[in-house]
Amino acid sequence: LHVRSRRQRQMCIRDRYRIDKEEFGCSIRGKGVYIEGNATVYTILEMYSNTKSVEKVVLGLKEQEEFFESDIMEMLDTVSRQFQDAGVFEEFCLAIKEFHDRNH
Repeated sequence: LHVRSRRQRQMCIRDRYRIDKEEFGCSIRGKGVYIEGNATVYTILEMYSNTKSVEKVVLGLKEQEEFFESDIMEMLDTVSRQFQDAGVFEEFCLAIKEFHDRNH
């Protein structure tokens, strides 16, 4: 995570995609890819980037955002589908699927 300005931060995942924190949430850019996400999407990606654990993302969201686990799983599934449709973050999407399979 690199500080770019007071309003913007940049996170790089495997140097293929750049995730910028924006006023509205975040933007994800890469070759042929542009996705806009809200602040929760940025938080999810930041947590996963730091921990490489969906379990820790879920726990972190419960603590920070005070979401119910069912709401968190719905958010993760939605984010995963959006990323799968765009063909990005395959490892992250697989980790979400495996977590979902283990817990449901």
